[in-house]
Amino acid sequence: VGPAAGFLPLVFGVGFAVLAFAPVLVVVIAFQAVQRTANFAISNPAREVLFTVLDREEKYKAKNVIDTVVFRGADAVSGWLFATMRAVGWELSAISSATVPVAAAWLLLALALGRTQERRVSLRPPRTTDEAIQYTKKA
Repeated sequence: VGPAAGFLPLVFGVGFAVLAFAPVLVVVIAFQAVQRTANFAISNPAREVLFTVLDREEKYKAKNVIDTVVFRGADAVSGWLFATMRAVGWELSAISSATVPVAAAWLLLALALGRTQERRVSLRPPRTTDEAIQYTKKA
């Protein structure tokens, strides 16, 4: 799960690095296409798998916080930061370069969440017959 969850931050890191060296429209279009594809094909399913180790109440509380605070908050903050950087004279290449470390931190977080999810899966009691068979094979 970790590598799949980390794929989108990797796309962002590479995309912003390329954009830093070639801040042209064709790069923006290609970056957007790859980002959307990675998000819907890999990142969203991986993110849903991360929630499989939680009970129903934990899952929906966490999803509400992530949807309202994290995603919407990140959108607002990134908009303000972009406007501020442009207002002080930063060019698109400088803004893109500054974003690469953020994508790297996001990648590390995704990998850590994947490891945590895998650890929680190995510790929980089996829920189905197939899981029980796998669980007893591990023991």
